[in-house]
Amino acid sequence: MREQKNVLVVQFLGASSVSWNGVRLLGDPKTCDTQYARLLQVLLHCREEGVDRSLLQEEVFYDHEVQDLAHSMSVLLYNTRKKLRDAGLPAGEYIEKRNGRYFWTSEIPVLEDAGEFERLYHTAKALSNEEEKRACFLRACEIYAGEFLPAQTGSLWAAREARRYRELFRDCVRETAALLRRAKDYGCLEALGRQAARVQPYSDWERIALEALITQGRAEEAEKLYWETEQEYFRELKVRPDRHMLELRSQIDELKHPSQKMLEIIQEQLSEKKTQREDAYFCSYSVFESIYHLAARSAKHSGQPSCLLLCILEAPEASRKSLDLDFRKALYGALRQTDVACHYGHAQYLILLANTTREESEGIRAQISAGLPVSARPAVRYYISPV
Repeated sequence: MREQKNVLVVQFLGASSVSWNGVRLLGDPKTCDTQYARLLQVLLHCREEGVDRSLLQEEVFYDHEVQDLAHSMSVLLYNTRKKLRDAGLPAGEYIEKRNGRYFWTSEIPVLEDAGEFERLYHTAKALSNEEEKRACFLRACEIYAGEFLPAQTGSLWAAREARRYRELFRDCVRETAALLRRAKDYGCLEALGRQAARVQPYSDWERIALEALITQGRAEEAEKLYWETEQEYFRELKVRPDRHMLELRSQIDELKHPSQKMLEIIQEQLSEKKTQREDAYFCSYSVFESIYHLAARSAKHSGQPSCLLLCILEAPEASRKSLDLDFRKALYGALRQTDVACHYGHAQYLILLANTTREESEGIRAQISAGLPVSARPAVRYYISPV
């Protein structure tokens, strides 16, 4: 928070500092947990609604055995007022008591980072204009510099407030990130992720920065941040990357090696569609010819036999169409997924039986014939030759 003339500037997020016109009233780590410091922290933070007397006494003296709380509080208030006057604050009581509650005086203006953060958060929530909303949320995120009163580890009040501000900040970051994505402001999104990871460590905010770097195509920086994050989480928490981090790792790899992604796209294009029948492969003669050449080379190299089957349909013109339909049904029933078939000329079919011996080919021929109507079987002649 910037110093402002004649304003009490209070920082409770990530530190405990109070200053007046450049003079520090709180800020020394050695004195941030004294009774004087606790008194100021509670009163300045709760200046609007005030603090109940018993609650204030409990918060200030929770780790001290005090016989007379009222007397001890009076002494503390006297000494606090004296310190404030000595620091240069205008003459006054500073701390007022009304109806059993203590209040910080309205005569001394206060600018507190925690209060300003919360004000901006709620203001942003209520805005409908996305540009204004984004700017307000961003300002709130910038103000959050860390845990509320991090040195007050023994205070239940401080612990409750720290937890509340922690949740507000998480929601603030999520809302801001969503708005920045919609605005396609990935530079600001990266800065948000890095800042959030810095002030609220081990909360997976690095993912936001990684997402922004990947979207901008900055693969080297994304990879560096990924490995730094993975090593730090394992070193401090002994945890490995989860599914979301591994997905980001995969995106970084794709960004660094686009040829691999290109190959996957090509392979998808080459793959048979799921709607295609899962039986023999039927193709044109030109495609069949290329497949035959490949099979012949493979057979020569590996010694694995394959056979070529020629089927000729001999029937009068009037009944040939019916025979052709019956024959195709018989082929579908007898051939395997690894077999390749094509229509060859007038009433003829060529079938490549891959990895099949002559004897096995005779068995397939018999299955084709068995799949035909009895009356149509004599009308089909078969010829088998090894590849």
